[in-house]
Amino acid sequence: DEEQCRQSGCRCTHMIDIPYNKTIQLVMYNTFVPISQTHHSVHLHGHDFQVVAMGYPSYNRSTGRHLLPNPDLVCKNDFCTDAAWRDGPPALNLIDPPKKDTVIVP
Repeated sequence: DEEQCRQSGCRCTHMIDIPYNKTIQLVMYNTFVPISQTHHSVHLHGHDFQVVAMGYPSYNRSTGRHLLPNPDLVCKNDFCTDAAWRDGPPALNLIDPPKKDTVIVP
């Protein structure tokens, strides 16, 4: 149930069929649950993508543990399963973004 996922998180797989030769913008963020303290890798088999922007949470430089969520986002609930841009979308590098097939979502 989508509302339950938004309120308390969920463990589900989302699949999207993308038509051939179409450009899409995908915004990924890692929910800020202090107990998890993990980053997530995302890999596309047989495809690549361009990373046009990236933000990071505040973290302890000695331990690498998260201190605060990404300052670009506003979490709308305790699990940050519903979020919005704090001051609108960040500036995008549309001139020469790096091409990837794997990225770590901090």
